[in-house]
Amino acid sequence: MKAIILLLAMLITAPATAQSHFGYAGVLCGLDGAGEDFAAEVASFTNIAHVCPTGDIATDAARLARAWELGMTPLFHVEPMFFRRNGFAMWRRNSLDLWQAGLQSIAVSGVPTEELVLYVADEPSLMRLNPRRLEQVIDRIRADLPGARTMVIDAYRDRHPPAVPWNVNYWGFNMYLLSDPAQDERFMRHLNAARNSSPHSVELVLVMDATHTPIHSQAGLAPEDMAEVARNYAALAATEGVAMLLAYAWPGGIEWEDELGARDLPGSVRAAHTEIGRAIVGR
Repeated sequence: MKAIILLLAMLITAPATAQSHFGYAGVLCGLDGAGEDFAAEVASFTNIAHVCPTGDIATDAARLARAWELGMTPLFHVEPMFFRRNGFAMWRRNSLDLWQAGLQSIAVSGVPTEELVLYVADEPSLMRLNPRRLEQVIDRIRADLPGARTMVIDAYRDRHPPAVPWNVNYWGFNMYLLSDPAQDERFMRHLNAARNSSPHSVELVLVMDATHTPIHSQAGLAPEDMAEVARNYAALAATEGVAMLLAYAWPGGIEWEDELGARDLPGSVRAAHTEIGRAIVGR
């Protein structure tokens, strides 16, 4: 879900919105260890939380409700209800049943529909997901959940123009290992291309690189450097008028065994994240 993670920052010709959401991937995904409560750890400085489905209605409803009770918009990752991954995205034959279970989870949770964001697809271009099929899924979600918002995070692909679904609410792309995305020509070119080619109804999300791996070290970024990386993403988000700053990720170990999540980084980095979050969400 690294696509929910780097940069959804590009769509409106003249930036007209300020960030209204800040949060992390991996918050309510069953990754907490014994004695850990990721949702409680971030609740004081975030207002959106990534919620992973399990297929169990009661469990999923409880996760959605937990986010909402703590004052965070549930970012419900519904992609697995429609697609499975096997090197590339494949349509699930039982998608209707899985989606109906997802709808039941939402109903049981008590979270108002208009307070939901449905994370529909992660890196669809990289997964060779048919763009028309993706738009059809978004249409289905909007028909079944009027008022709910949808989000897609794609992967940056060099020499490939951004593909922004016309009917999605939030869109972004991921690109990692940058000390300052505003100073990276490829990043800004892709950002501007997305903005210029997107419907004005689409809002931008900037996905912050918030983990540290051995590859970060190879790129010249030490764990303590991720504080400045976070500030640079926040500064770009403010100047570009994005609607959401979404950090990948709060826990480590999602993509790499030796991956440090934001919660594992030095205190100076966590302090920077807390300061950024509180400035955005007003807590």
